[in-house]
Amino acid sequence: MRLSLLLLSVFFWVCTNAFGAIAIHWTTGWGVYDHTAGDLTGGDHFLLDSYPAVWQLVYAGPNNSIDPPNPGDAANGWVSGDDVVLAVRTIPQGGGMASEDGTTWDSYLFLLAGDPTYVHMSWSTNGFVYQRLYEGTPGADSWYLNSPLLALNVAWSTPEPPQDFLLDSYFQGVKPDQQLSGAATGQTTLVLNSGKQHLIRYDYEVPASSRTLNALIGQQVPPGSQFISMDVVNQAYWPTITLDREGSWGPRGTTTLARGVAYWLRIPPQGGLVTSNQYAVTLAGTVPTTEKTLTAAGNGFISPLGYPYPQDKLFGQTALSAAAPANSTVYFWDPTNMYFMAGTKSLKGWMPAQANYTIKSGEGFFFKTPPGGAELNVVEPLP
Repeated sequence: MRLSLLLLSVFFWVCTNAFGAIAIHWTTGWGVYDHTAGDLTGGDHFLLDSYPAVWQLVYAGPNNSIDPPNPGDAANGWVSGDDVVLAVRTIPQGGGMASEDGTTWDSYLFLLAGDPTYVHMSWSTNGFVYQRLYEGTPGADSWYLNSPLLALNVAWSTPEPPQDFLLDSYFQGVKPDQQLSGAATGQTTLVLNSGKQHLIRYDYEVPASSRTLNALIGQQVPPGSQFISMDVVNQAYWPTITLDREGSWGPRGTTTLARGVAYWLRIPPQGGLVTSNQYAVTLAGTVPTTEKTLTAAGNGFISPLGYPYPQDKLFGQTALSAAAPANSTVYFWDPTNMYFMAGTKSLKGWMPAQANYTIKSGEGFFFKTPPGGAELNVVEPLP
């Protein structure tokens, strides 16, 4: 059940004797376009040219995850699950003042006047916030977008500057990319520890242009983070792609992530430009409605794979585990201790440690066929 703001305040009061505080400067760096825009750096299709906007700052709740909108619950800000709206701006078509905080915005949602900072002087619960912006008043067929999650600094105090939290970036704008009706949309939020290497996967169906490294990961991780994909044919890794100090993945930021494939994502240790001990990465898209065929290379080759649907799954309940011949090996990665938990299928089947392993949504793994074995092409049925 969603927490009310009143219950949330009581919870904070009971759980702490020494209150902390948060201050979040939530704004834009470039601007916001409407959902039809093709160029997110161009001079037209600005959102407020055609629509008003409802812009929210939302606490992600104890589950540290972005829950989907609830278009039937206007009284609580159209959120669901344990999410709570902390602040809202209602901005008229054409631009103007948000009466809630007195800030003024132009037609491409760039700040003209006022202080876009949210301050809560008695907040001490660690967690995350995110921004949600609706194109027009939320309702049937409304378009909206969610920002990445921001880890809260609960030790804020004056004169320390507030946390900067951009809805977009300084290099290009954003646009609403999800819709309240029609095909079901979803998202998976991965909380990744700094100083660790993580084996991730992408679970959704979107056009290739929307599942690039730039579009999916973007600046949700700090400078120095590295993305690594595998060259299965040559049993090697493609050159590492590194996020630079300016927040760019460079020319290879157009690399696409395929559904049902595993990729490495390394987060540098905390320090310098790495300001947090963990980062939340949200991967979103359309929930798959078609079955996916997983391909595991033959002849004892290793393949980076993943359960191709956005949900947790016991490995022993996958079609891949059933179709795998004896002497196949599966490798599950432990990002905390930085090692593989491997197991080989015998003539009697998988050991319990592998069969009962829960593959989390967004988690990849490696799979190895037996030496001399044939390529496997396995259809994973819809859940």
